Amino acid sequence: MFYYNDKALIDKVLPKQIKAVAPSKDWGKEDLRTAESIRNLSDLSSMSITEIGRLVNEHGYLRSKLSKLPQSALLLAEQGKLNK
Repeated sequence: MFYYNDKALIDKVLPKQIKAVAPSKDWGKEDLRTAESIRNLSDLSSMSITEIGRLVNEHGYLRSKLSKLPQSALLLAEQGKLNK
């Protein structure tokens, strides 16, 4: 409740807010991990991209960030999973 009574004092005493910075993602490392996991799967012909993603624990990157995963995209294209 003190904030509502003396906002100027609180602003003077507290440090300035700093914006949170999201950690950067190493897409090359993620691509290698995902591609290796896809190589270890058997019979991709009957699976959807979403199902493959769930099996390799890739957090939806095959659907939303495929351009950042070139080796994984190549593997999926070789299996006929991409419409390119």
